[in-house]
Amino acid sequence: MMTRTRLTTLGVGIALGAMAMTLTPGVSSAQQVQLPARTTSRIVVDSNPERGGPEAVVFDGTNLWVVHQFSNEVVKVAGLQRPIAAAQIAVVERGRAVTVGRRPVAAAFDGTNIWVANFYDGTVTKLQASDGMPLGTFDVGDGAAGVKFDGTGVLVVANGESSVTKLRGQDGAILE
Repeated sequence: MMTRTRLTTLGVGIALGAMAMTLTPGVSSAQQVQLPARTTSRIVVDSNPERGGPEAVVFDGTNLWVVHQFSNEVVKVAGLQRPIAAAQIAVVERGRAVTVGRRPVAAAFDGTNIWVANFYDGTVTKLQASDGMPLGTFDVGDGAAGVKFDGTGVLVVANGESSVTKLRGQDGAILE
């Protein structure tokens, strides 16, 4: 039996320690970009505007994973071993791209795996963080729009059903 909790308010945020990030599709290293004063740095993760649509980012302790909503991919971005200075633009190489569900919009890290919410499919995809290997796709309800790890399970918001579903991290089974 599937257990879901009704939502009245939904807030989504990303925190990466002291580093603020702006994901900018279509910006190449040859273009000059004026950074807002409140932005610490800008990282260009993909300068090809045809792929475009970086929607979310998650850090696994070593690498960034960028969710591209229009290409239905999650891209592992390596090469950020040193801090980026304030107002510096860093162009990083596009890492391995992993195809997930239709219109991925959010991601979370559970300590071992990356979980990606796929809005149009109403699913969440589990990827092995070490190499991006897909480990499963799980139904969570219409409009999967957010995903977080709470220390014991993976919580997925389905805004089409105004619900939150909690999955067990090991196998994606729905928890009561």
